[in-house]
Parts: sequence; structure tokens; C-alpha cells
Amino acid sequence: MSLKGHAIFPTPTKTDTVYAWGINSLTKVVKTSKLPLVAIGGINKENIQTVAKTHVYKKGYP
Repeated sequence: MSLKGHAIFPTPTKTDTVYAWGINSLTKVVKTSKLPLVAIGGINKENIQTVAKTHVYKKGYP
């Protein structure tokens, strides 16, 4: 089973993205999902620490 979301942040490489989830939505999904998660879309050196604080990198992976 998998869960497909949207880009976390706006990104020029995904021109068909209607909206970006943002950190608040990512945090909610991390807290409620039992599925392994990966965050993608617009993540860069300026916002990677904010993404890391959601613990998405620990969710479902050893």
C-alpha cells in the first residue's frame, strides 16, 4: 500500500503541481500515517532542517 501526496514546497520541476502541502500538512501525515513516507518537492538547503524536524526520514524506516 502507498500514499501519494504533493510537493512539500513549490518547485519549478513540477509544473503541474496544483498546490504544495507545506510543513503543517507533512507534519500531520507523519503523525497519523502508519505507512513509510518520503518527502519530496522543493526541498533545499534553506528548508531541509524544517523538513527534518517533522521526522519524516524516520517514519517507517530503520
